[in-house]
Amino acid sequence: MKQSLRKSQRSFFRPPRLAFVLVAAMGAVLSCEKKEPEPDCGCEGTYSRTIDSLIVHHAGNGLFVARNPENNSPEWLFSACQEDTSWVVSTSEAPYYYLVSGQEKVQCPFPGGGIPFFPNSPIVITSIVPLK
Repeated sequence: MKQSLRKSQRSFFRPPRLAFVLVAAMGAVLSCEKKEPEPDCGCEGTYSRTIDSLIVHHAGNGLFVARNPENNSPEWLFSACQEDTSWVVSTSEAPYYYLVSGQEKVQCPFPGGGIPFFPNSPIVITSIVPLK
């Protein structure tokens, strides 16, 4: 019996079988690798609220600024998920305003967990009307 056990052990560890076992074990280990879930934020994330008829000016690169009507200070920034090259960039010398409606999305966390210097929310614009 001892001799038959040794013989079966030797046949199991032959190079072709051993290579197959090693490849199968590596495949099992690599297939168990956990992937980080995609964050539910940004233009691909979920909606947080609906924006309806907000007066804004375009600061360029799809960035819009809503100002406080009492003191003209910036109140809210948002970036359009789909930029249109026909939007006119507003300057202090030539202000140009739009009436915007859309779906605001959740802003992605700032890398490192800090607070962004200029936080802005992504928005899917459903309507944009020039006012000037």
